[in-house]
Amino acid sequence: MWWNCVGFFYDVWFLTFCSVLIFLLTLPIYFWFKKTAKFLAHLFFLLILFIEIGLQQYYILMLQPADESVFYFSFEELRLIIGLTERLNFSTISGILFLFVVYILIHWLVRTKFLFLAKTKLLFLTICVGFLSYPFAFYESDSELVREGMVNSKTSYFIHKSSAYWFNKDTTNIEVHPIDFAQLNKDFYSNSTSENQLYPIFQKLPEESSLAPFFKSSAKKPNIVFVIVESLSSDFVGENALKTGNLMPFLDSLSTESIYFPNVFATAERTHNVLPATLCSLPNSVDGTVFQQIEYPNHWSLMSLLRKDYFSRFYCGVRMEFINMQGFMRYHKTNLMSEKWSVENRKDSAKINSSWGFPDECIYRQSEQDEYLIPKNKAQLDVFLTISSHDPFKYANQKKWMQKATKRLRKVKNKALRKALIANSDAMGAYMYTDASLKAFFEKWKQKPEFQNTIFVITGDHGTERCPINVLSPYKVPLLIYSPLLLKPKTSRALATHLDIPISLLNLLRTKYGQSLPDKIPYIGKELEFSSNYQRNRSLVFSSTQWRSDNCFSKGFALIDGQLYDCRKSLDPIKTKNAKELYYLKKQTELYQKFSRYVLIQKRVLPSAIHDRVFGTISWTLLKKLSAQISKEKQEEKYVLLGKSPISASQTNIRIQVLAQVVLEKETDIDSLSEFGLTAIEHKKMQSKYFLFKGVKPIFIDRFKPNKSNRLRYTLEFSPKTFEKLKGKNEFTLYFYNRNGSKKVIESYEVQLFTGK
Repeated sequence: MWWNCVGFFYDVWFLTFCSVLIFLLTLPIYFWFKKTAKFLAHLFFLLILFIEIGLQQYYILMLQPADESVFYFSFEELRLIIGLTERLNFSTISGILFLFVVYILIHWLVRTKFLFLAKTKLLFLTICVGFLSYPFAFYESDSELVREGMVNSKTSYFIHKSSAYWFNKDTTNIEVHPIDFAQLNKDFYSNSTSENQLYPIFQKLPEESSLAPFFKSSAKKPNIVFVIVESLSSDFVGENALKTGNLMPFLDSLSTESIYFPNVFATAERTHNVLPATLCSLPNSVDGTVFQQIEYPNHWSLMSLLRKDYFSRFYCGVRMEFINMQGFMRYHKTNLMSEKWSVENRKDSAKINSSWGFPDECIYRQSEQDEYLIPKNKAQLDVFLTISSHDPFKYANQKKWMQKATKRLRKVKNKALRKALIANSDAMGAYMYTDASLKAFFEKWKQKPEFQNTIFVITGDHGTERCPINVLSPYKVPLLIYSPLLLKPKTSRALATHLDIPISLLNLLRTKYGQSLPDKIPYIGKELEFSSNYQRNRSLVFSSTQWRSDNCFSKGFALIDGQLYDCRKSLDPIKTKNAKELYYLKKQTELYQKFSRYVLIQKRVLPSAIHDRVFGTISWTLLKKLSAQISKEKQEEKYVLLGKSPISASQTNIRIQVLAQVVLEKETDIDSLSEFGLTAIEHKKMQSKYFLFKGVKPIFIDRFKPNKSNRLRYTLEFSPKTFEKLKGKNEFTLYFYNRNGSKKVIESYEVQLFTGK
């Protein structure tokens, strides 16, 4: 109650400031055009009102106020994340019209009944004080970041955070050396077998596999099937599910037949980090970056390491351009991706009409329809990334699943939790639908002879804000490893993370099934550990929704949004005050930023010579150069045509580098520059949906120079043979994509096209 009162005070303070600002803006116009000034004043007030309402809705949806992180995504990505299309419906528009009528009514009452108030000196004095003191009218707290977002006006909060993003000088582009993060505890990034300090995550594979004792031998390489379920909280599965209504009975049952880890952490609050973590065991990227969108350092994935023996496939209902998933999976030469959907799946998806794309049942069905493409001499490596349990929760037979979920939720013992979950019955129904779709998928697999030789890995990309058990809920996911090859099921309550999955699977394949692998791998994870009791001996960094890697867990203490929590007895965190531990964890996250920059941006994942020895050296030949000036008229266009490049059947690898020079005032200006992408053909009426790649962002070639010309480079590398849309084409088209309408524009460029063998 107290903090609600404080929040009201800050809202009034912000409104007072806005009133004075609008008064000053319209006062000069008032002397000549009174009606125009009044109209503009009302327009500004309504604009602020609707912006505040929109940001309040964002806060309710995301449980996080909008801040500078919105600038990291395109409008299309934000539209998908927020579910803008579904929310802009009749009830929303009616609500906006109602607020407009209320505003007019209040204005009429003030004007006709309380006009005398406008003449009082007291009101004028209050406005002046409010205006002059506004810079102080913002609640800030390093230790209560959640309360900071709750107390302030959401518009005021967004303005403050955005201004820091756009105007504060950034110094993150300074070169990092190992000595700079020497005090970072090695538990955050190493299993202590790394022998080369210049490449801190390049480590030996353990001699023994922790998973091997649980599996039967097999003459053939086992198939590997990943199912990464959207927002799958560990509180919905297995031993934790009783308190949330057992909404996923199939997964509950499967957990008793699997190697089951209830205490697993995702590395981020969003989906954007799950592929690099579960397939490549890479550190979290920092500075608001998404790994799929930066220039990749040499790194190894399950797809690349198993390429000789496995045929890899990736199925996801979302368009592959989202956060450049396509670029990431094609970099690793994934053999088949879900870009060609059957008529049956397109029809079923159209009936549901979700802004995110194809529902779970469609991605599973498409994989079955594509099985004829898998070579008989290779094992399968499938990766599924589901979407139906993502807001705005649109799925088949929605009413039926919502009713079933509500019936189960009425049995939840905790009254407050029961009320919260029933209030989100659309989301809870989505989990029941997802569970049923997964069950049907398994039933189909059981009919195949390959089923007996398949290992299934099921986890969530992150937790869910729709089931906020505690502050760790956004990161807690289950991990189930199920297979007919299992000798016996096992539940381990030891802490684990997505980063542990690749190294554990590879070592299992090496020791049990004779898979040929290098003896060292560039992974940050550790072998999965087994314990019947809760173990807290892990140190992990998390990326929040703002893509700041400043949350962490270390040896039983958690630092979440600036607040310290004690988790030494269980993963039910308790707020605590321990100045020494708080300082230590904050310092460790700062050091982790430097470590991540050193490894990812400065390309210290593994030595280049070893990468070339394992995968062969690609010989790159410069095929073509394109360079031009961009006219002022073109700079203002959304899609700027750069040119065309040829494709030939002999090209197995293509690398495109776009070099540009731009005068930038601040390092953060680079985030709003044009992105680079390509299409299969040139379109007269260009649209975002035509891109095969988009979201490719530039990096600095040299150290940043403020207010001077900086050299930038965009890089894209792929195999044209993996593109269904490039088959039969003899060229592709290159574009700049101005998604932000930035004033910082690229005036000239040079495109270098390389072909590699």
